[in-house]
Amino acid sequence: MINITYVYAGNRKLKFENKNFESKDFFYGLTFFDNKNFNLNIIEPIENNSIAGKALGFIDMFFKKVLNLPVYTREFINTKNIKTLFKSDKVILVNETTFCSLAPLLLCLKLFKNIEVYVFVMGLYSKKLRFPSLEKLHFLIIKLFVFTTTNILFLGKGEYHKANSTHKSISSKFILFPFYIDFSFWKSNYNIDIKKRNKILFVGNDGNRDYELFLEIVKNLKNYQFVAITNNPLILNNKLPNLELPNKYKTNLSDKELKNYYLNCKFVILPLKNSFNLLVKAYLYKLWLAKELSYCLILMDFGMKLFLKTMKTLNLFLKIMFLVG
Repeated sequence: MINITYVYAGNRKLKFENKNFESKDFFYGLTFFDNKNFNLNIIEPIENNSIAGKALGFIDMFFKKVLNLPVYTREFINTKNIKTLFKSDKVILVNETTFCSLAPLLLCLKLFKNIEVYVFVMGLYSKKLRFPSLEKLHFLIIKLFVFTTTNILFLGKGEYHKANSTHKSISSKFILFPFYIDFSFWKSNYNIDIKKRNKILFVGNDGNRDYELFLEIVKNLKNYQFVAITNNPLILNNKLPNLELPNKYKTNLSDKELKNYYLNCKFVILPLKNSFNLLVKAYLYKLWLAKELSYCLILMDFGMKLFLKTMKTLNLFLKIMFLVG
């Protein structure tokens, strides 16, 4: 029997084991292996306050603060996970955080066992460096990490091309793999009049979101009602009258609840920092193109600040779209 191990950044294991999910999107293919022919294991980060864990924390800090790499070995490397990975035939890491956190361990394990490692990437090659002079070292470490993999699966074409030009010698490992959408779930089963919608939705927790700018937009556009589904404390601690926070007292919304917010809001607004933002763009843009969700979609890279120089510009744009939509 083939041993397959999935590594998530969190909030997947219990949902899968309890079958408490409706959309398969963010399981990255795990549900396809859910049969008797495969032995499935799931690794997620856990708090590690041991002496060894604290030591790993200092190493993590160097990678995160100096090299701008999302390394969290303290949460991922422990005796249980080492045993799980050593028994694995195939390991699937769902983002660059899980990849960078386990790459040092995988380098060691590969000395003793041939393990196939597949990684989904959505921003590994787009980090904004705190110390630009360390760019060569930054990409050298990434290249070393990539040596542990069988394939790197890029969710977007832009980053795929950048990786190929940055690391030509290992480009054979790179595969363009567009993000999977579970249309059977996200497809609307009833008609909703988009003209009757009057809210603007913000969704997300990752580091690519520009939370400060989103709050600035909400504060300046008091005539519009916003909904923010996020665990970010900067947003959750605000008490703006035109900002609804569905998960302020409920950590995780169900897939069905999230779908209803998508279906009942007129816009999805994504304030993004300078990055490829492959996952959110691929995910929402595909839904829009497929017309399975009929809301209007705004995709803005606010790091560029080209489209919006003033709040008046956004206000005017939204007025027009609410009138014609």
